[in-house]
Amino acid sequence: YKDKIKKLPWEDEKEPKAVKTIFGFDDSLKNLKSTKANAKIAGVDASIQVSKLQVDWLETKFEKASVDRIVTQPPQFTKYANKKDVSKVLDEFFYQAEFVLKKNGKLVCVLHTPDQIIEKAKQFRLHPVSTLEVYAGTQPRTIIVFEKVPADN
Repeated sequence: YKDKIKKLPWEDEKEPKAVKTIFGFDDSLKNLKSTKANAKIAGVDASIQVSKLQVDWLETKFEKASVDRIVTQPPQFTKYANKKDVSKVLDEFFYQAEFVLKKNGKLVCVLHTPDQIIEKAKQFRLHPVSTLEVYAGTQPRTIIVFEKVPADN
């Protein structure tokens, strides 16, 4: 099965880069508590900073073009979700991501409804460059790596 696994773009790097700091944001305290517990299990708790933050405040935490990568599971369009609310949050998230990502910065999203998210991301100069199909338990998920496209493209 290992020959069927696609590598993500940064897996070809010869030496793993040292992690300076990992920031974790969520507007749910429950999720933040889980993040801290998982970071401790993974042995990265010394490198991670988590705090409660809504997506529209992201640009206040980071300068323009200062973030290498964002990894997230954004809200998605489901039959139970209010499409207007999800669309509004995604617009704000992709706007913020485009603002804080460095030139050629990467956005990694774990999705169960990728098509609509891809179209939304493209509106903010974030284009898919790699995908990987995985499972969360028995539920299929798609990991999509988006890259920030320079303004002149």
